Amino acid sequence: MVSKQPKKKETQAPPPRFAANIAGRLLLVGIAIGIPGYLFLGAVFAAGQLSSGKLLPHTYIGAFNVSGKTFDQARESLQTKVDEIAVTGIALTFQGEQFTIETTLTDEANPEIAYPLVTYDVDTTMDALLSEQTALSPLDRGLRLLFSDIMAPVVTIDNETLLKVLEKELSPYETPAQNAGIVFSGETPSLKTEQSGMAFDYASITDDVVAQFALLIPPTREVSLVQDEPDIRMADVEDLLPSVQTIAEGGPYALSFEGTEWKLEGDMVRLALAFYRREGEGDQATNGDGTVLGTQQEVAVGVAGEPIETWLDGIAVEISRPAQEAKFEMQNGRVTVFQPSKNGVALNVEKTLAALNAALAEGSATVEIAVDETAPEIKTDEVNTLGITELVGMGKTNFAGSPKNRRFNIGLAAQKLNGILIAPGETFSLVKALSPIDKANGYLPELVIKGNRTIPEVGGGLCQIGTTFFRLVLDSGLPIVERKNHSYRVSYYEPPVGMDATIYDPKPDFRFTNDFTTNLLLQTNIDGDNLIFEFYGTEDGRTATSSVPKIYNVVRPGPTKIIETTDLAPGARKCIEKAHNGSDADFTYSVTYPDGTVKNEVFKSHYKAWPEVCLVGVTEKSPDTQDTELENVKAELAD
Repeated sequence: MVSKQPKKKETQAPPPRFAANIAGRLLLVGIAIGIPGYLFLGAVFAAGQLSSGKLLPHTYIGAFNVSGKTFDQARESLQTKVDEIAVTGIALTFQGEQFTIETTLTDEANPEIAYPLVTYDVDTTMDALLSEQTALSPLDRGLRLLFSDIMAPVVTIDNETLLKVLEKELSPYETPAQNAGIVFSGETPSLKTEQSGMAFDYASITDDVVAQFALLIPPTREVSLVQDEPDIRMADVEDLLPSVQTIAEGGPYALSFEGTEWKLEGDMVRLALAFYRREGEGDQATNGDGTVLGTQQEVAVGVAGEPIETWLDGIAVEISRPAQEAKFEMQNGRVTVFQPSKNGVALNVEKTLAALNAALAEGSATVEIAVDETAPEIKTDEVNTLGITELVGMGKTNFAGSPKNRRFNIGLAAQKLNGILIAPGETFSLVKALSPIDKANGYLPELVIKGNRTIPEVGGGLCQIGTTFFRLVLDSGLPIVERKNHSYRVSYYEPPVGMDATIYDPKPDFRFTNDFTTNLLLQTNIDGDNLIFEFYGTEDGRTATSSVPKIYNVVRPGPTKIIETTDLAPGARKCIEKAHNGSDADFTYSVTYPDGTVKNEVFKSHYKAWPEVCLVGVTEKSPDTQDTELENVKAELAD
């Protein structure tokens, strides 16, 4: 019998793996040809996009898609998005109730007082994006057809003020934990048990809000209360009651400075006594299995908290004084001293409290107040080494139509600035030079509108100082470090449009650097309604010019804003602010140096539209009428 096996072998198809090898090779060949080809075509396409002035596909600023737009289109749409976020605000929800927190804290009647919680730098963001895309290699350009490029916007967020606003809005719903404390029945102390509470996790809320701002998303967040535990418990303080009794029965205690004493006795001592954790290394706290939970500072009894801090703040007002810089003036072509220099003194609260509590524990009666001394930067004996010989720049603005207190504040600020000296290489801060901007420093309140009330606002008019300084620096050819335009167009500073500078304590500031090799002496003068600033120094041959500002993207204002007030007769109407168009404006600042180097800088300003604002008298305010958040924050910071 003949076997059929060999015939089967002869008629078999080629082994499957042989076919697979061919397919695999073809696939590899396809990949080898296809991917470079795809990348080549992608690079060609991307190069075409860039050469036509368009951004590459899959280009995002945060979560905002700007793919395929020209640079100008992308900038305009980004500015629109930023404005939308400013209008939308922060949306919070708690137990079904919704809150909206404005991102620009404004005064309804005074556009000078407009403080942003979040500030996007549209121009710097777009410049960085364009620079990044034009620097891409051909390979990277090809890959851009497959993968997204996400550029983070340049944004500044005032976290401290944001936290204040959040706390002001949400704190009514909290029952914070309370530490074990001290209560008095007459002159007899006893201990109060600690209590757990419920509070919001502000750090988490703030982190979420900041993250959404960075993505160019109007922030939304549902918030909830979390358990809030006390830091000091009865077990920590049970042995301290005798010390409480001893301190309360002692005294009177006193703080002393330069021969003056401030007594702390009786009810004030009892009101201020509290438990606190002493500064120091502390002991390690562990749980039941010995795991280290952290360092626990020792609990002590002394004066602490708001009552004693308020008392010390009052003393600080009496004894503190800023360093007094020597001030100079030009007389008959020579620099002369008109204000001698003096050291500054500031009460050191932390050291004073520590010394006071140490004295209480030891039974001492009088404690010397701890102070920090600061030396002036400019001293009287420098008058003959200043190198000041001639006028190098001038800035001028007009404040016609300003109310009485605004005019006073402008005059006071100009007086404070007159005669200051700016050293070579120094970066000058206008806010620092004018601070503190409060009644104690002489500034008057100006009646402005907050929500639906006419209330005094201290320091109105200081943006006139900022704008005049900006124009002085432009004329002098100095490098500008920080400048922010107003949120809204202000008639005091026009024309020209776009050459204003707003300031607010602590931000925004106006800062510049003296890059001359000699000192600059500031002389200020008020001539009628004109505010004039002059810099004297030594010319180095530089020249400075500023182009006529261009105005574009004009936006009409919305409908009239009505504010109810009880300061007018019912039904009476008084319009306190005219409508202003919103717009963009820019001008080019050019400085030509003695060696022929030219430095150009474009200053761009974006102004929101500002509607007409009118007061309407009512007998009683509507229940849903709220004061602006700016007032709340200011009141909170002042407490």
